Formats: sequence, structure tokens, C-alpha cells
Amino acid sequence: MQPDQFFREVDVLVQLSLWENCSYSVLDAVVRGKGLVATEVGGYLEYLSGPRLVPVGDAASAADRMIQQAGDLTLRPSLPAEWPSVQEMTERIARVYATVTATRVRPPPAPVATPVGSPKAG
Repeated sequence: MQPDQFFREVDVLVQLSLWENCSYSVLDAVVRGKGLVATEVGGYLEYLSGPRLVPVGDAASAADRMIQQAGDLTLRPSLPAEWPSVQEMTERIARVYATVTATRVRPPPAPVATPVGSPKAG
């Protein structure tokens, strides 16, 4: 199933990870105005709060939050106003790479070993 079709058919996305960086499916749900329940781990803590997050292993809280967000659209998440656009993110990443590559100290080349018994060995 393609993401567009999937998100037309669901009201609340549930992602109960033990660890997570920043899942695209969760970002897709937020951008599309869907309800969302995720565990309090990793990158989710940067842009989700309150009724969207549950402790790892707390199935009862997850179930309650799913029901709440299915019925009350005001509980659904949205990205913070300061969340960067795709263009802003790529510009920031490019600046970091430019800084790192401009300041990188390159070690001197390793000396070439001369084989024992060659005319230059001495």
C-alpha cells in the first residue's frame, strides 16, 4: 500500500518503538494531520509531547491515547512553528559539511617504504 492511500484510510498512527531516531511515518502522520501515538524515545521527544507520547511498554496508556485522538482532533500533533522546511534543513546540513570539510586537517602522506635489498636501501 502506498503512503498516500494508507494515510487516507487511517485516523491514528501508532508507533510503539523501543528506540527510534526520527521515523518518516510519524512525520508523515503529523504533516497529514493524523492522530499519533508513539513511545517516549529518541527523536520523537524533539517534536511530540503530551497526549501523543506514552512510556515504553505502557499498552493501557497507548490504547487510551488512540481512542482520545480518534475522537478529538484538537489532540492531534502538529509540527512546531520553528520546525525547518526541507530547504532550510538541506541548507543547514550543507553548512555543516562545508564547515567540517574546510577545517579538516589532512595528515601528511605516509612515507613510501623502500624494500630491503633495493638499490636505495642503505
